[in-house]
Amino acid sequence: MSPARRRRGPLAGLLSSLTRSRRARAGTTILALFAIAALLAPVISPGDPARITGAPACGPSPAHWLGVTPKGQDVLAMTLWGARSSLAVGLGAGVLATLVALVVGLTSAYLGRAVDGLLSVVTNVFLLLPGLPLLVVLAAYMPPGWASTLIVLVVTGWAGAARVLRAQAMSLRGTDFVEAAVVAGEGPVRIMAGEMLPNMASVVMSTLLGCVNAAIGAQAGLEFLGLGSSGSVSWGTNLHWAATDGALMTGRWWTFVPSGLAIALVAYALALINAGVDEATNPRLRRPTRGGPDVERPVSLPAHSAGPIVEDGGDREPLLRIEDLSVEYGADGGERADGGRRVVGVDRFSLTVGPGEVVGLAGPSGCGKTTAAAAIMRLLGPTARVTSGRVMVGGRDVLALDPGELRRLRWREVALVPQSAMNALNPVTTIGEQVADVLTTHEGLRRRAARERAAELLESVGIPVGRLRAYPHQLSGGQRQRIVIAMALALGPRLLILDEPTTALDVVVQREVMALVLSLKARLGFSVLLITHDLSLMAGVCDRIGVMEAGRLVEEGPTASILTAPTHPATKVLMAGLPVRPDPGRPPEAPTEPVLEVKGLSKDFPAGGLLSRRTIQALAGVDLTLHRGEILALVGRTGSGKSTLARIIARLEAPTAGRLLLEGRDVLARGPRRASRQYRNRVQMVFQDPFASLNPAHSVERTLGRALALHRSAPESGGGTDDQTDAVAEAARLLDAVGLEPGLLGARPHELSGGQRQRVAIARALACGPEVLVADEPTSMLDAPLRAGILDLLARLRQERGLSILYITHDLASARYLADTTAVLQAGRLVETGPTAELMKHPAQPYTRLLLSALPAPKPPAASRG
Repeated sequence: MSPARRRRGPLAGLLSSLTRSRRARAGTTILALFAIAALLAPVISPGDPARITGAPACGPSPAHWLGVTPKGQDVLAMTLWGARSSLAVGLGAGVLATLVALVVGLTSAYLGRAVDGLLSVVTNVFLLLPGLPLLVVLAAYMPPGWASTLIVLVVTGWAGAARVLRAQAMSLRGTDFVEAAVVAGEGPVRIMAGEMLPNMASVVMSTLLGCVNAAIGAQAGLEFLGLGSSGSVSWGTNLHWAATDGALMTGRWWTFVPSGLAIALVAYALALINAGVDEATNPRLRRPTRGGPDVERPVSLPAHSAGPIVEDGGDREPLLRIEDLSVEYGADGGERADGGRRVVGVDRFSLTVGPGEVVGLAGPSGCGKTTAAAAIMRLLGPTARVTSGRVMVGGRDVLALDPGELRRLRWREVALVPQSAMNALNPVTTIGEQVADVLTTHEGLRRRAARERAAELLESVGIPVGRLRAYPHQLSGGQRQRIVIAMALALGPRLLILDEPTTALDVVVQREVMALVLSLKARLGFSVLLITHDLSLMAGVCDRIGVMEAGRLVEEGPTASILTAPTHPATKVLMAGLPVRPDPGRPPEAPTEPVLEVKGLSKDFPAGGLLSRRTIQALAGVDLTLHRGEILALVGRTGSGKSTLARIIARLEAPTAGRLLLEGRDVLARGPRRASRQYRNRVQMVFQDPFASLNPAHSVERTLGRALALHRSAPESGGGTDDQTDAVAEAARLLDAVGLEPGLLGARPHELSGGQRQRVAIARALACGPEVLVADEPTSMLDAPLRAGILDLLARLRQERGLSILYITHDLASARYLADTTAVLQAGRLVETGPTAELMKHPAQPYTRLLLSALPAPKPPAASRG
C-alpha cells in the first residue's frame, strides 16, 4: 500500500460521478447558461428593465429580439432581469428549506422518543395543510418583497423534505458505526454532522434540487396571482402582467412564452441533474456503454451447446458445467466509480456438478465464490461483466438465454439461497404470503392453493403451519433460514446453490440446517453447490470440494483427499482453522480483583403494538464477574441474550433491573446515553460486523484521529501542523499495535478486507487506552484464517496492555482457544461458569454439552500460521 494520502469525501466522490453523467452535464449546462445570462443582464440590457421604450407592441424583431409588450417594454430585458430575481429567490428558498428539513430530520431521527414525536407532529401538520392556500394566505398577510417571499417559501416547503431526510437518517441511526461513535463518547451534534450526514450526501443533494425546483415554481405561481411586489421584475411578474394585458386573448404569445419557457427549462435542468444524482448513487440506472457491464445481453449460442442432457457411454452430462468463466468488476468504460482500474472477480474458473451430487466451493472472503454463484444465476451487478467462458445448465448456456428463457430457468432449474438469507425476507409481509407469492408468480396457482402448498413446504423444512401468519422478525435466525430454503425448493429445482448458508448462525443451528438440506436432497433428488469458507462444514456433506483463491480454482478433488491431504497452500490455510492451545484455560493467578461486575441484570423488551403490555425477557438476573487481566468468554446460541448484555455494558441499552459495577462503583445511575467520559475511556466495545462498524465515508486516519481526539489526555491545541502530525503519528502507532501497516491510514473501509476492518475497529477501541474491552462476536463474519488472526491479536493485546476482555461468541472452538474462563448463557440465564479447560472437558449442563457436540474435532497444534 502506498503511503497515507488524502482521499475524496463522499460529496467530492458524488460530484466526480456527476461529471461523468451525460444527464447531469446537460442539466448543469442549461442552468449555467441561465446563471450567466442573469449575471450579464445589466450588460446586455442596462438600465431599468421595466422602463417604457416607446416602441409599439410587436413581435420579435432585429431591434427587439423577443418583442415588445403592449406597454412598450422590451421582453428580452424583462426575461434576463427576471432570471436574477427568480433564480436568486428559488435557490435561496431551496437551500434554506433544505437546511431546516435537514436539522429537523437528523434531530428527530437521532434523539427519537419525545423529540421525534413532537417534531413529527409539527411536520405532519405542515404536510396536511393545503399547499397553495397556505402560500396564498401567508403571502397576502406579509409585506411584499423578496424577503417575505423567501420566508413564505421556506415555511411551506421544508416539511416534505424533512420527512424524506428523517427516513434516511432513521436508516443510519441504528447502524454499528453510529453505535460505535456513541461508545467512543461522541456528542449528538458530532454524530449527526460527522457520522450520519456524510452518508446522506446523495439524498441531501436530491432533496435540495427538489426544493429549489419547487421554490421557483411556487414563487412564479404567487407572483402570477399578483401576490408579489408590483415593482419587481421576475418571471412570475412577467407572466402576471402578460395575463393582465390579455396576451392569450390577443395572441401576443411573445409576452409570456419566454418567461414560461425559462421556468420550464430550469425545472428540466434540475430534473436532469437529479437524474444524474440517481445514476451516481445507483449503478443500475447507468446507461451501459460499449464494452461495459451488460450481463443480461444475449450471447450467440454455440451449436454444440444446445439441446437436452445426453447420455454418452453411460455417463450423464453434468447438471452444471462452468467453463473458463471470467468476470470483471468496474464502472462504465472500464473505470471504477472511485477512479480505480477494473478488478478481476473470477479468472478462468471451471467447475462441474453432476446429477445428485453435492459439491463444495471453499475459499477465503473475497476469493470470488459469490461472484461465481451470481454468474450462474445471471444476477451479477451492473458494474460486473462476463469477459469469457460459458455456464451450462442442462446443456444450455445460461449466458446466452433471453430474459424469458432465463426467467423460466431460475427457480425451476436452478435456485439460489443467497448469502445473508436471513435478511432476504420482506419484513412487512407474512411468511405465508411470501412463500405463496413464488407459487402464484411462477406456477399460476390461485391464492388458496398457493397457501396450501406453502403450508406443505414449511412443514417439509420443520416449520409449523401456524407460523404462516408470522412476520420474519418473529422467527429465529434458523427458522428464517429454513423458510428461505423452502422458497428456493418451491418449484422443485434440479440444482440448489447455497451461498454461505450458515453465516452468523450458532454451531447447533448450522448443523441442523445442513442436516435439513441433506434430508431434502435424499427425498427430492436435487444437486447442491455449497459455497462457504468453512471446510469443517463440508465434512460429511460434500462429495467433492473445490478451493478458490484470487478468483481461480486452485485445487479440486474428493472430500476425503482434500480434508486429509491438501496440496495447495490456500487449502492448507483453510484447513489450519484454530489449533488447540498447549495450555488452555488457566485463569489469571494475580491480580484477581474484579474490574467489571454484573449483578442481577435483567432486560425486558416490549412485545406487540403500542398499546400492548406484553414483554419479552432477554436477560433474567445475570451475575457475571470479569477479573483484571482475564479473558472471559460468554457463549450461547443465537438469541440467548449475549449481545443485549454487551450493549448494556457498553451503555447503549438501559437494563430493566440490576447493577453494573466498575471497580465496585455502580455506573447505571444515569441513562444509557449519558455515560461519563471516564467510563467511556475505561470500557470500549468491538462490534460484530466489521463491514458495518466503520463509517464508509471516513478514511482510517479520520476514524482513528477522531477517537484519539476524544480521549487525548492533554488539552487539544489549536489544530496546527504539529498537532496534525502528532495525530497521524498516534494513528500510525495504533495501526502498528493491531498488526497493520501505516500506509492504510488513507484507505476507506471498502478498500480493506474483513480482517483489516476488524483490526481497525479494535484500534479505534484502543485509542483511549481502555481497561475493559467488550468484543461482541468479533470473528463471526470472518473466515477461519482471519478468525485465528483476530483471536491471536486479542490474546497479544491482553498480554501487552493488561486488558480485561469480555469475549462474546456462539463458537465454543474460539472460546476454547482464547478464554481463561467461560460462562454459558441460555435464554437470558447464566447456566454454567468455570475455567475453560475444565468446562470444555466436563460440562455439567445438557445445554453446554449440546453446544460442544456441534463442534468439529479439534486439530493438533499447527507449527505456524503466518
